[in-house]
Amino acid sequence: EMYQPQKTGVDVTTQVEDGDLFVFDKEVDPILDVIVNKTLEQSLMEVEEEHEMEQMHLFKEEWYKRQEKMMKDWQEQVSEEWERWNAKEAVVAEKRAEKMREARVLLKIQAIK
Repeated sequence: EMYQPQKTGVDVTTQVEDGDLFVFDKEVDPILDVIVNKTLEQSLMEVEEEHEMEQMHLFKEEWYKRQEKMMKDWQEQVSEEWERWNAKEAVVAEKRAEKMREARVLLKIQAIK
């Protein structure tokens, strides 16, 4: 024999009239509208966000390319400046050596006189 717990409380019946229950087809429309509209709104937001993220990614790539080009140009300018500076230093050193030779020659000439 199966165990059945002792009953507690009072048994009550519920009476349901024909008009008391809701009509699913009629009552579901507002809820369905909300669900559909929210889904569409969320979908549009996601598409816009994806588009925005793609645009940001493209901008970032272009920015990095511009920065890289600027760095290359800057390095070329620095390299050219170093070449000019080294060439100038070579000319200055040559002129100093020439002046030193001239000064020694003048000293020798003065020593002979």
